Amino acid sequence: MKSNGLLRRWLWLSLATVALVGAGFGASPDGSQPAAPTGVTGSAGAANAHTIPYFPSASDPLGRQGFVRVVNHESNSGTVSVVAIDDAGSRSQPLTLAIDGNQTRHFNSDDLAHGNPDKGLTGSAGSASGDWRLELTSELDIEPLSYIRTRDGFLTAMHDVVAAWDGGYQVVFFNPGSNRSQVS
Repeated sequence: MKSNGLLRRWLWLSLATVALVGAGFGASPDGSQPAAPTGVTGSAGAANAHTIPYFPSASDPLGRQGFVRVVNHESNSGTVSVVAIDDAGSRSQPLTLAIDGNQTRHFNSDDLAHGNPDKGLTGSAGSASGDWRLELTSELDIEPLSYIRTRDGFLTAMHDVVAAWDGGYQVVFFNPGSNRSQVS
């Protein structure tokens, strides 16, 4: 189903902590343009621009930790620029992730906040007001995958929240059982 450019600004995630968490997508300042929740977003001048809509900060009060796995599908080495935007709309300076050809790199919430040269991540986002949304750009053919791990060890993928598709977003839905005129 194509959304015709309309996208709800809030995504509700039910995590293993049984708490419900609202993840704002960080719309434009006037609220007219919501950020894309996943996939290639087609930023001008960048071969590949990706958005990770929800990434818990290193100081998450519920103890959740975000993970990003960046896959380089090319044989060439290069870099990935990572910008973190917190709930207040503050943008970090770009961090740089060095990645070899056909390599996969990982970083977590602590690495993003403080940097981790051992993982190829230079720079740091510092502390966040709330949680982050990440923007990753590279001239390489990259595939960023995002995950959240809760304090009790539950791990869930976040990269397939809503898939970008043909200029819109593909959202799967089911009809309620009370709707007898349409079978899901």
